[in-house]
Amino acid sequence: QSVSFYSQDDATPARELTPSSRRVLNQAIARPVRASHEGSFEGVIRAVDLDARRFEIRRVANAGAIRCMYQSQEHELVRHSLDARVWVTGQYETLAGKQPRLVAVSSIEVLERPAQQGEMAVRPR
Repeated sequence: QSVSFYSQDDATPARELTPSSRRVLNQAIARPVRASHEGSFEGVIRAVDLDARRFEIRRVANAGAIRCMYQSQEHELVRHSLDARVWVTGQYETLAGKQPRLVAVSSIEVLERPAQQGEMAVRPR
């Protein structure tokens, strides 16, 4: 017996559960979402998973880090925004302690791009 998940806006075929996805589902069941709200958060994009259309923003005031899911129209923006300071808006889920844990992003605004990789900071001697 197997279970598959898919998304209406996902062009890839449904995939079977893996040991890793089973662990994630077990954790989600153990720590269920307590509420859903609309909000905006400022942070720095760090971890990006282009295949799953997810990224993590860190250095978020009063939250630390928040995972974000984005739509396909934002793919190129996210792809080129690693280390950028951004403002994300969307529906977010919280845990029992009101801590935001996951944002379904409706908009992303880049506030500050990181220095280009080829650029080097010049230190005075």
